[in-house]
Amino acid sequence: MKRELPRDTRFAYSRRGELIDKGTRFPCLIQDISASGIFIICARDPVVGQELGLRFELTSGHFHQCKIQVQHIDNGCFGAKITAAGEQECKVFRQFIEKRFRELKCLTSAV
Repeated sequence: MKRELPRDTRFAYSRRGELIDKGTRFPCLIQDISASGIFIICARDPVVGQELGLRFELTSGHFHQCKIQVQHIDNGCFGAKITAAGEQECKVFRQFIEKRFRELKCLTSAV
């Protein structure tokens, strides 16, 4: 029996973004994020294993840039693993995820 690894906590996060493939840019919509991945909707058909650049507004005024690798595809949506980002990008992204996780814990413990 195949044992699945636990998934990172995912957060709904609807933001417009931009995918970059070999210099060609095209729009996308971020649906949710986790510490290691992103779920995206786009009009293009990526291929599992494909590497793309991604740019989106993480917080007001801060545009996050990273490289992603397509992990799975489902009806015009795909899940991607974050494979690379600059040191500052990683720090800001990690702080954002930690803050969202704390907010989620506060909301669930208040119920």
